[in-house]
Amino acid sequence: MSFFPVWSGRLALVLSAFLSSWAAAEPARMTADQAVEHALSRGQWQQEWQAGVDLARGDLALARTLPNPSIVASREDLAEAGATGEELTVLLSQSFDLGGVRGLHIRAAEAGLAVAEVQALRDRRQVRSETLLAYYRAVAAEQVRAIRAEALAELEQIADAASKRHAEGDLSGFEARRLQQSAEQARAAHADAESEVHVTRAALAAWVGASAASALLDDTLPVPELPAARDVGSANLDVLTAEQARAEAELEAARRLSLPVTVGVGRKRVRLGDASDDAVVLEFGVALPLFDRQQGERARASAALALAESRREREEATLQVTRSALMAQAQARIAAVERVNNHLRPEAIALSAIAKASFSEGELEVFALLDALESNTRVAEQSAAEGLRALEAVLALEALMPVQP
Repeated sequence: MSFFPVWSGRLALVLSAFLSSWAAAEPARMTADQAVEHALSRGQWQQEWQAGVDLARGDLALARTLPNPSIVASREDLAEAGATGEELTVLLSQSFDLGGVRGLHIRAAEAGLAVAEVQALRDRRQVRSETLLAYYRAVAAEQVRAIRAEALAELEQIADAASKRHAEGDLSGFEARRLQQSAEQARAAHADAESEVHVTRAALAAWVGASAASALLDDTLPVPELPAARDVGSANLDVLTAEQARAEAELEAARRLSLPVTVGVGRKRVRLGDASDDAVVLEFGVALPLFDRQQGERARASAALALAESRREREEATLQVTRSALMAQAQARIAAVERVNNHLRPEAIALSAIAKASFSEGELEVFALLDALESNTRVAEQSAAEGLRALEAVLALEALMPVQP
């Protein structure tokens, strides 16, 4: 009897368990869009945005609700000409506003709801922008770490080969030590890049969640495209315009003369001795406007409107200049990325390869080799830095886009 089928089955089970555990332990990949989705779906942000809208809806419900009616009952004992009795009155009263102030307060509350909704849209866009910035900064940091790791590996390999050439008398001691020094400097630079990766990952996790600390991110930074040019409007201007509309509605409500009227209806029963009498009671009350109790409300509403107008006008005055400056900056950054990636980077890689081959053949000095390698590393890091700056400029430009269609 052969035990091979038994052992082969057990081996298959062991391998299957190992592969399953390895797949479970492998970090999940997270794209930029997924990072934004995670950030926007976090309960803290959803609660904050919804709370502002719910507060405004509560104010609107309060403005639409009529004052509660009141019911008054009174009883009075009577005594007249030796006869006793009582007087019983039940009255139902309701207050009304005949000046239209209630309608204006409803309009102001509706404008307040519009402000809260626009603010929520603007804040969502800001969270999206900050999350993308944190994501791309983490990608750029990992790119720099990979670049420095590659540079360190090259220098360590060249330094080891140089030590052997020095032992054989083919290379001076100074040159060998200079290569060792460059390798140590590359090791320190790689340690700095490793530290920067941890910092940027922590910043990304603050927006996305703990899963971002170990997730696999994109390998390269995308070259961004310029958003469609728009001459008017911005997210902040949408909010300021809505705030001005609310202030105008509140001022109109404060200027309207309030005419509260109370109307009551009820019954009155009078019993004296053996006689009794029932009557319908009507009551009508109007507050006399002898004192101006709305002057403080008008002053406050006027100041709020003046502040809202000045903020909106200032935003409009600086918006076009800011947009033009950001557009020019984004165009320059994108052009710099394309120049580095299409011209400088390929040339630096080619020169680095030529320098390493020439040095191995003894045709190039150490300092020329180090210069070529350092230039290649600088250009590679410049590519990552320019790519990040281009993304930052485009995201800043997108933040100016209106939230309202």
